Amino acid sequence: MMALFSEFTRRVAMMVPGQRAIISNGRIIGPLDPNEHFIEEDFALLERHSTATHLDKIKEAFNEVSREGNKSNKFAL
Repeated sequence: MMALFSEFTRRVAMMVPGQRAIISNGRIIGPLDPNEHFIEEDFALLERHSTATHLDKIKEAFNEVSREGNKSNKFAL
């Protein structure tokens, strides 16, 4: 599993060994500076931001389906 994660960080995140980053819902935050701290409050703020962002997209998709009147769509149920 660690080999897979290492390959991901190298190829997708374009990181080198020793760099640090946060990966949240496919979003890469970083690399972080060596003296930069990502503390518990930062994780809480990131979670709130991610939730709000995803809920807005879901709400927008639901409203679009509702406007189209596609009652057979599973999102409109």
